[in-house]
Amino acid sequence: VRADTLKVEYDGEGNVVSSTVKTLDEMPYIDIKWIKTFHSMTEFEKSLTAENNWGDGPVENPQKGVLNTTLYEAETVIKGFENYMGAADEAYAALKVAHEEGDAIYNKTDATTEEYLTAIENINAAVEKFYSYLNPNEDLVYNYIRTSDGQMSLYALAEEVTKDSYTGRPLALGANASAIPLTFVPVGEANGQRVYNLKGKEGVVVQCADGTLLLVSGASDDAASFTFADRDGYELFDMKCGSFYYYKDGYELKTVNAFPIVSYEEMQPYLFQIEDALGSYNPTEDEKSGLFEAWEFNGEAEEDPSTKGVVNGVEMTMDEHGQTFMLDGWRMQRWRMWSRVNKGTYKSEDGEDLGCLKLTAAETYDSFDGTSKGEQTVYPASPSMRREGGVFTNFYDRDPAGGQRDESCLINFNPGVRRYLAIKCKGTNPDITVDKMNFLQKSGSAATDFALNLADAEAKGDVYYWDLLKYISVGKMPYVSQYFSTAGFQKDDALYIDWIRTFETEEDIPSESFATAISDVQADGGGLKVFVTGRTINVFTAEAGAIYTVDGMRVASFEGTVHQTVLPGMYIVRAGDTVKKVLVR
Repeated sequence: VRADTLKVEYDGEGNVVSSTVKTLDEMPYIDIKWIKTFHSMTEFEKSLTAENNWGDGPVENPQKGVLNTTLYEAETVIKGFENYMGAADEAYAALKVAHEEGDAIYNKTDATTEEYLTAIENINAAVEKFYSYLNPNEDLVYNYIRTSDGQMSLYALAEEVTKDSYTGRPLALGANASAIPLTFVPVGEANGQRVYNLKGKEGVVVQCADGTLLLVSGASDDAASFTFADRDGYELFDMKCGSFYYYKDGYELKTVNAFPIVSYEEMQPYLFQIEDALGSYNPTEDEKSGLFEAWEFNGEAEEDPSTKGVVNGVEMTMDEHGQTFMLDGWRMQRWRMWSRVNKGTYKSEDGEDLGCLKLTAAETYDSFDGTSKGEQTVYPASPSMRREGGVFTNFYDRDPAGGQRDESCLINFNPGVRRYLAIKCKGTNPDITVDKMNFLQKSGSAATDFALNLADAEAKGDVYYWDLLKYISVGKMPYVSQYFSTAGFQKDDALYIDWIRTFETEEDIPSESFATAISDVQADGGGLKVFVTGRTINVFTAEAGAIYTVDGMRVASFEGTVHQTVLPGMYIVRAGDTVKKVLVR
């Protein structure tokens, strides 16, 4: 911090007289004796003895300690799945072999650092490979969680409680008729297993410090992360959240820190079924009405009120006024002042002029007080737009005062009725991509914030679409602000959006395309479309192909759509007879 790096002299009134950077001798410092890993606290305490020179005993390769921990963790997996009898038998056998080989390296007196690291890598890879077979069906979206015998289900108690910093309804076990359906929202992977947040119609599941699970309204950021591993090969799963596994004890849902090593029969209380609940959803008339259907962008562009306003009694106008407009409520993003929204046309593949929203990047943008010119735009740029209303201190504010957003831009989603959201768009430069579409919840509602990105989309021509049930739960959910960000714009580029719509089924989503512009030929050759989002190469094609480095090393093979995360650099994407070169920054 500043106080630790600068030597400052003050006068009697607290004003700075002079400041100099501290010398190395003046800098604060700490001495670190060692950093190690231990199998247990007991082992750690025993290591701190006078005989062992208080932890500075005989020199030992630190990777041996890491290998020791790796062996222990792999052993818990091996023992915990002794009752497994499924498709992962070969991976389970390979894991035991990797463990045995690692154990031999651990006991080898003259093992090298390279041998330790190789053993660690091989064991971790074997564990991840084995776990990859144990995931529940990746198409899970809306489910009941029942006990292994199917006699009881997870449900939410009627009365709210306050625990830790949360107030919500505790989850417990009860009659199947009371079961709470939960949306399984995939949020990543851990050790080869898919990780899910669980969201219900009335909120999101969070975990308290003691393992208690609460259904809390609108707590997106605190959503608990769950994994489910098929323990017997017949779709009976453990349920793990944080450091706890859950099990049935009578009518109670209890926790344990490690999955017990017991017989198959004794294991049953610790196992759960995951049963599809979507077929049983029967929406009310209210849940089916007033849902968002589309922004068509066929109306006329309107003046953007956020480009002029009153500051300290003086009316000010930004240079953006008259350059950027509103269309269907969408307008320039406040913290990307180089963004421009306007009405434009782009031809369909049949030559018809389509009314579109046209998003571009400006050369410069104003400062936030509207009084002076801001910075020069740096390319590639990332213009964005928003739909939001609220209480703004000044017209140039980035956010409403206190984060309060009114309902002037509110839309309702219910993926149990209109399940898919799609956007038909095309950039004049093949490097232009949709970065994210963000939807902010209405405060006090059960809705949860969520964001869509191109890496998770499927495609039909120039139409990209998402399954909303992978982000939010069944039920009518209100959203008061929407944001749309991009990446990859060069000077004079544009992104054209023909429409954004919701659909009931995947079959309802049309396959539509724009005419191919000259600058798009390289990207669109044949049926191959390639976009880069962050460090992910997104390939949309019906053909088989591969991604290569420029020196010919194959990074990934694919057959159809693929989203491959890579290191920064230049890559070549080949599908059939078509080749596309992309740069990942």
